Amino acid sequence: MVLLIFSYVLFLMRGKFAFGTDFIHFYTAAQIVKEGKGSSLYKVDVQRSFQLKLIKKYLGEELTFSESKPVAMFMNPPFVVLFYLPFSLMEYDVGYISFLALNIFFLWMLIFLSSRYFKKINRLFLYISPPLFLPVIGTLFMGQPTLILAIVTLFIFLSLTRKKTFQAGIFTALFLIKPQFMIITPFLYILVQDKRRFVLGFLSMLAILVGISILISGITPTLSDYIHIIAAGQDYWKYDPQAVKMVSLNGLLAFIFRGWLYGYKSIGLNVVCYFVAILVFIRNPRNAKFGHRFLIAVFFTLLFSGHTLLHDLVILLPPLFALLDSKVMITRKIFLTLSLFFATSLSFWWGLVPTIIVMLVFSFSLVLGLVDKQVINANKSLEPSP
Repeated sequence: MVLLIFSYVLFLMRGKFAFGTDFIHFYTAAQIVKEGKGSSLYKVDVQRSFQLKLIKKYLGEELTFSESKPVAMFMNPPFVVLFYLPFSLMEYDVGYISFLALNIFFLWMLIFLSSRYFKKINRLFLYISPPLFLPVIGTLFMGQPTLILAIVTLFIFLSLTRKKTFQAGIFTALFLIKPQFMIITPFLYILVQDKRRFVLGFLSMLAILVGISILISGITPTLSDYIHIIAAGQDYWKYDPQAVKMVSLNGLLAFIFRGWLYGYKSIGLNVVCYFVAILVFIRNPRNAKFGHRFLIAVFFTLLFSGHTLLHDLVILLPPLFALLDSKVMITRKIFLTLSLFFATSLSFWWGLVPTIIVMLVFSFSLVLGLVDKQVINANKSLEPSP
């Protein structure tokens, strides 16, 4: 399957396909830094200028700012550029294919590490299902670093089950790759037993990442430019027809209210629901085991991040593997897993319908306890020792 994807992308590269992916803004951000203009990394005109020159070079299309369609902006922290810097040394099409190959390696790494730990899952299923998971395919095509976060999620899970809380804190800070997913931190803080070491590990890695980012782009006027580019690139809180394809509360609100509930209203409601979710998470420590709550934490992160697209659901793979590795009734495990797989497939075409399916499946069956309360309970190795 992966080889077929790779071959198909090689074929598509003959045309304009790669310029419609997210890889272009990662690639141009790396080029900006490579040319010593890191302090201008978050300037809208600089990013657009680099992208339009790239389009002209490879597609032969002369575009001006007024004639061009809005281009995706690089809005990740500066240290993320380091992942893409080696690929900016290559021609665009070669860099895209090379990063695709690296992403396929990350996918193999995720499957291999999961197979070493989740030993009760059928080996054939473990190796076949991830490449067929639509968010994985989306990640590969779009040139996103989400598979890195899926591996980070797996490492956090393994660190917590082995009581390596300092290590878990380090990996949690890596969610800064996509800042909206940093909202997982309070849930993981609630889960850990040695909170001091978790915070120490978290702050240590966070300081390193912030330090690297400052070295790349500086502090001022980077912060003001960053705020401006978020507003200029895309306002995730206003109604957008594409917002209904988000697997998040924002997508649900965008579909239901169709432009009435947006801006501060949407932000406020999302924040309120997020804190309510934290309170529910705090008040239910004894009715669910560790693996169960870890899956809920990841789900809440995707639900309240404000901007969760299809490829972001890749980070659900590790907790889903944990669910399949447990002794929950096989019919319930299959139901949960297949529901997610079908929901994400439908979201490619139908937007909100799979969003509702995902919310119903996870919020009702996990949060409200309609699934066996001993999810991930029987396998003692999945639960930290007291």
